[in-house]
Amino acid sequence: HQIVRKKIAGGIGAGQFRRAGKLYFGANVNNGARLHNRLMSIRSSLSGLKERIKQGKQGYSVSDSVNIYIVSSFSGGTGAGMLIDFISEIRQVFSGEEDRITVVGMLPGNTLNDLLTNPKEEKQAVQGNAYGVLQEIRALSRGKVKQYDFEFDPITKIPLNENAPFVDATYLITDEVFANLGANRPLSKWMDVCEAVAYFLYALNGSGIGAVKESGAINSTSGSGFASFGVSAIKYP
Repeated sequence: HQIVRKKIAGGIGAGQFRRAGKLYFGANVNNGARLHNRLMSIRSSLSGLKERIKQGKQGYSVSDSVNIYIVSSFSGGTGAGMLIDFISEIRQVFSGEEDRITVVGMLPGNTLNDLLTNPKEEKQAVQGNAYGVLQEIRALSRGKVKQYDFEFDPITKIPLNENAPFVDATYLITDEVFANLGANRPLSKWMDVCEAVAYFLYALNGSGIGAVKESGAINSTSGSGFASFGVSAIKYP
């Protein structure tokens, strides 16, 4: 606990220390930011939105399903430390049979290494964090873990939902995933990778791209494995 306190007191997030990230999250589920209440409020708002659409747009069919995208770094202590617990909290609130959770995980790479203050020590830490998260998601998604309780505070305990997949899809992103003229060339900055993911999700959810079920089939993945996506473009003559 002394190590955790030191990391938090440093004011630099969880400082590549996953245990500190986990404690950050646990302290804000029912206290602090009260994440549970905020998620419940979002779910209620979505239900109300569905009813307003049905009333205002005659003939429209609105699905009961909710598609949730969680974008997180797998490298640092904050994202890698709280991700598993956050997924369990999301699954508890959005527990419908058709509700889907998609995780987009940012893996360590050269662009991230450029931002490390102590590369010799931190490079090993971020790689270990990513490996730990991958192992946990894989085990939970493949049913290797049963009867597990996620504990956030002394009175809050969430049992693992064995009737729904832990995650429905997990996409892994690195700074080398975007090809340029057939050659894998890393992007120059870590933020470029983050922006590329943001643009992809905007195109997927904020436009007509992939709106036809058949056109998006190529990007489907099962929750028990990992997949990757990139950004592609068609150049018209």
